[in-house]
Amino acid sequence: TEVEFGYRDNDFDRIKAFGLSLPIDGDVQTLSLMANGFCDLMPNSQISPFFGGGLGIANVEADLDYPGLGSEDDTVFAYQVAAGVSFAVSDNVNIDVQYRFFGTADPDFGLIEAEYQTHNAMIGMRFGF
Repeated sequence: TEVEFGYRDNDFDRIKAFGLSLPIDGDVQTLSLMANGFCDLMPNSQISPFFGGGLGIANVEADLDYPGLGSEDDTVFAYQVAAGVSFAVSDNVNIDVQYRFFGTADPDFGLIEAEYQTHNAMIGMRFGF
């Protein structure tokens, strides 16, 4: 298990509105707090695939550089799924390589309908006790 505090910062250059795709400058920043669980498929091996997932909350803030639009934020339900491979370095230390898909419930930005999802590649170190 793990508790994760995450920060994501994404830029965008287009927005779809009223069936049109309009050029726009802006960014989306997300702060999340997640409770995650993982399952090692071969826990006592040198190399062990694993999978996991998590639930939590995220504050999604969009800053739009467009006339009539500005900064909006909303705190919403968040979820993620993960898969990867763990490499044993010693009895208590593993190096992980993993992929995580992170998504949220649709944030409410007034007149703007939005979705937030990211794909993340990660390398980490795990300590066992």
